[in-house]
Amino acid sequence: MLSRRQFLICAFLSGAGLITTDAFCFERYVVEKNEFDIGDKAAGPKIRIVQISDLHLKAVSWYHDALVQGVNDLRPDIIIFTGDTIQSDMGLPLIDRLLPMFDRKIRKVAVPGNWELAKGVNLKEMNNIFKRNNGGLLINKSETLIVRDKRLTITGLDDMMAGRPDFAKAVQGVGGEKNHIVLAHCPAFRDHIVNDMERLNRERPGNMQLKIDYVFSGHTHGGQVNLFGFAPFLPPAVGRYLKGWYKEKLPHLYVSKGIGTSILPIRFGARAELAVFNYGLV
Repeated sequence: MLSRRQFLICAFLSGAGLITTDAFCFERYVVEKNEFDIGDKAAGPKIRIVQISDLHLKAVSWYHDALVQGVNDLRPDIIIFTGDTIQSDMGLPLIDRLLPMFDRKIRKVAVPGNWELAKGVNLKEMNNIFKRNNGGLLINKSETLIVRDKRLTITGLDDMMAGRPDFAKAVQGVGGEKNHIVLAHCPAFRDHIVNDMERLNRERPGNMQLKIDYVFSGHTHGGQVNLFGFAPFLPPAVGRYLKGWYKEKLPHLYVSKGIGTSILPIRFGARAELAVFNYGLV
């Protein structure tokens, strides 16, 4: 029969083993799909946008095969990659292998993250890879897509930490689009977008007033390691935004927990995430 001390030691070791297994295996490799209806709730057929953030692609494995198959099965109209897709130029052949696995009909729009910029990734080549796969990088610029006979404007920004985001430059020539979203890797830049939009609108005539619905970000990994609801290790440029929705003011912000890991190859209390948005366009 176990003594009380032996029982406590066994219980502790069992608990530690479960936590370690969860952190290194389960939460790291099991992707949580979170789906939301956004935009005009009364609109007809909605377009579908899938957000993939913070892949930190180091290899293309069975895990990515399953991820791509899951995305293709959703039949999205657009995939938005919100930064830190790769970590160095060594990731370029990997993304060149990964992107063709997605259905070519899906439009793919990406912005850089702090890792791509800090490690000097060749963004021209990265953009070329996206272009070959019905996509492109948006760095301080906007593009308007026609999706199911409706207009959707997407503005992409440079990274807040390692780049030079310029919202005013990005929206030059963009008027009062009814369906307008912004991709910005670091969620803290949402506050700059709000301030810049208010300033620009004071200078614009009514028909050119910016009306941005949503900002989509990543960067935080949802904390990556959460202890009793507290994330002790967060990168800079997070602000008060950790994960999920922030709707206290316009534009609404969604912060993805991302797919990959940074620094340490573990997740705890912050499962990898694929965010799906069914967007009713006006």
